[in-house]
Amino acid sequence: MIVALFEDEDYKNFLPLTYTRPVFECRSGMFTLLERAQKTFSDSRMLLFAREYLTPTLRKRVSNPANKPELIDDHVLLISGSLIIDEAVRKLAEKKLTKNVLMLQNSRLAIGSLSEETAKKFADELCKPITKTLLGKISEECKILAVTNLPLMNFPWDLINQNSHLLKKDFVQVGERESEGAIDERAAVYGDKRNVYIGKASSVEAFVVLDARKGPVSIGNETVIQAGSRVTGPCYIGDKTIVASGLIREGCSIGHVCRVGGEVDETIIQGYSNKYHTGFIGHSYIGEWVNLGAATTNSDLKNTYGKVKVTIEKR
Repeated sequence: MIVALFEDEDYKNFLPLTYTRPVFECRSGMFTLLERAQKTFSDSRMLLFAREYLTPTLRKRVSNPANKPELIDDHVLLISGSLIIDEAVRKLAEKKLTKNVLMLQNSRLAIGSLSEETAKKFADELCKPITKTLLGKISEECKILAVTNLPLMNFPWDLINQNSHLLKKDFVQVGERESEGAIDERAAVYGDKRNVYIGKASSVEAFVVLDARKGPVSIGNETVIQAGSRVTGPCYIGDKTIVASGLIREGCSIGHVCRVGGEVDETIIQGYSNKYHTGFIGHSYIGEWVNLGAATTNSDLKNTYGKVKVTIEKR
């Protein structure tokens, strides 16, 4: 079996995040949606389908073949790149899907199983986001199952809203590990120390507070949490990142090679970005190669106390 992640037209709902990456490279919890698929289907070959202009960079970033329809030589499990994949999703697919069966949620393709013959027939068209027209063509050759309650992401705020839940779930699924980094004896750890993981060659300096009472704190490899910082779980901080006397509140997922200071709350930082200075960022998604200058601040409460409105594709 080949597992193939694809994009559909709703990638536009995630703009501007998806200008520079396929939707399955967005982060929520400890992992990107692609990394979840790789872990869940580690025993299967994986193909990626994305917009053509993204594929040169995508091929440099990941090991899975991208937009290589000629590699289809077996039946294909098609999975939406917007779906949070876990063992429950895998078991559902194994139980419900035979060849040429599609699972649709709110008229969107979530998961589909295609025979080799059918997959080859539509292979070239999969190299572009799946449109309603293409879905209609594929549906003519497949049985349709309507499903509900699959964790299918629709908008950027879904990634934020799911983040705390996924951070807890991911920590459990990774399994209990002995920390390989160093915590200064003058640092304070609140909560169960089994819910704190410090990666290899990482260090937590004196007068840092790690608070794992509401959720786990996971810190990657070669990362430094500098003196005066407070990190509250659930939280994930990736490899080679520096937290410079920062107040990292619960529900944060910070990717690799970041520099973070000031106050950050319920925020995802994709990676390779700087928020080194004072200022507040909350309920936000920060992409890669972003530099936030000193005292940069947003508000997660509208000044009028009204509802925040976002325009998506002129809607």
